Amino acid sequence: MVQKYNKDTEQKILAVGNELFMEQGYYATSTRQIAKAAGITQPNLYHYFKDKETLYVAVIEKLLTEVGEDLRGILQQHLDFQQSLEAMAEYLMTTHYFDLNRMLQDLAKYITPVTRYQIFSLWKENYRQPFEDLFQRYGHEMRSQISPELAARHFFFVLSPYITQKEQAIDEGLSSQTIVDLFLHGIIES
Repeated sequence: MVQKYNKDTEQKILAVGNELFMEQGYYATSTRQIAKAAGITQPNLYHYFKDKETLYVAVIEKLLTEVGEDLRGILQQHLDFQQSLEAMAEYLMTTHYFDLNRMLQDLAKYITPVTRYQIFSLWKENYRQPFEDLFQRYGHEMRSQISPELAARHFFFVLSPYITQKEQAIDEGLSSQTIVDLFLHGIIES
């Protein structure tokens, strides 16, 4: 018997996969868990995604595409430099939680090099590029030896601990405004 494709089932698998992969990481999440949480059988899951890695890429691609669209939307609001950076940080802090360190470890240990490159390209295009675009737009306000790419990469290292988990971001008590202020102005009184 040939199973019929159902877009709602695919979206449910992606939603559950997103939740579990972001919460537990790639390695700790099984297709059995995802299928059970989605209310389908594991063989049915494989009807939609041929293996765990294919599902992971689909989850990450959906997430990153959404993030990229939303971050570019913030850039189109024509806020000033600091306001734009704060709005983009706030969006990531309140919308998309993931453990960057765990994700990088999972990618290095458990994902094939081809897929790793594909995910990194998606991340660069949809997460980092909007920040690079912002730093490029306001490059005249930055030190000349700091490239937009370097600024964006460093900003993610500063921000990533605050987008790991919702509870952690709230407990730390740092607002996006404080994080951006410390990033842009440092801690030394000028």
